[in-house]
Amino acid sequence: MEPRISISRHKYRTLDGIRGVAALMVVLRHTGNYFGGIRFTESYLAVDLFFVLSGFVIAEAYNKRLTDGLTPGQFMRIRLIRLYPLYLLGSLLGVLYLLGIILAGNHPDTWTAFEIATNAALAILMIPTPLTQMLYPINAPSWSLLFELFSNALYAVFYPLLTIGRMFAVVTISAIALCICVYQIGNLDAGFYWKDIIVGIPRVLYSFGAGVLVHRYKKIHILHFPSWGLIFIVFVILCLAPSSQVRPWFDIIAVIILFPAIVYLASATETKTYWLNNLYALLGATSYGIYVLHVPLSKLITIVLKKGIAFEVAQFAPYTGIVLLMFLVLFTWWVDNHFDQPIRRMASNYFRE
Repeated sequence: MEPRISISRHKYRTLDGIRGVAALMVVLRHTGNYFGGIRFTESYLAVDLFFVLSGFVIAEAYNKRLTDGLTPGQFMRIRLIRLYPLYLLGSLLGVLYLLGIILAGNHPDTWTAFEIATNAALAILMIPTPLTQMLYPINAPSWSLLFELFSNALYAVFYPLLTIGRMFAVVTISAIALCICVYQIGNLDAGFYWKDIIVGIPRVLYSFGAGVLVHRYKKIHILHFPSWGLIFIVFVILCLAPSSQVRPWFDIIAVIILFPAIVYLASATETKTYWLNNLYALLGATSYGIYVLHVPLSKLITIVLKKGIAFEVAQFAPYTGIVLLMFLVLFTWWVDNHFDQPIRRMASNYFRE
């Protein structure tokens, strides 16, 4: 996922708000013990929405620079500097959690000391591990960053050849591939295991490409459409739990039609309400951190509270979940200002040519 939408001179605050709400919905999916077992079935589709947003953001921020001669290598270096610091922090928190459960006497049944060390080293290097069924067992949401960088690299390398017609061809072929995947699997909740890694390719190629096309045809004038209405629609889509018969159709319609349409409308929709602008800005600033840190951080908090003061988060759900969400927003805001941004500035200055 693209970490933040503060691009060019235009502040796409509604897109910021959408990204932040989608990130929080992913948290609800992965922290059921904090919310009394409540899970939002369709929130995995937030990843596809992130890819659409990423395509829009990349086109907005880098098309001119790529046209002016920014090389694929320079572009990927910028992207890695943007994504890696918080990714690294998430991986380190995941390793710390593993050490915590070992010290607590709960050694992972299926992992040897060698596997723990190897998986940790590969995670820090941003390489998917071949030792487990999951690509990134240290911090599961990291799988989408692999496909994010994959799409970024393809975009930079083939940018001189990407006419509108060719982009439509890529998106159309990817949409067909998505339909085939849904027909075989029954949904689009795939791409993070080795057995279904292939599904991640059409997921990112379609949605990223759709985001690029949305940017190409975005409206210049502001539509009179309430920003909160679009965010509410995203919330509803990610909350729904369709039956197994309806779910394949729901996933396809949401990814292929609804998400690009929402981003299209949101790119031309801004609120004039001061507090909403600030709220959307906060959600945008913290969304990437929330996404990439919430799994290891929530697990680490769980074990620290349990072993430290014998506090079970599930016992006080969903209040512990509400506290967790507030903590994640505040913590990631602090991390963004005092860790992520300073490190990225240092890295950018170091590699400046």
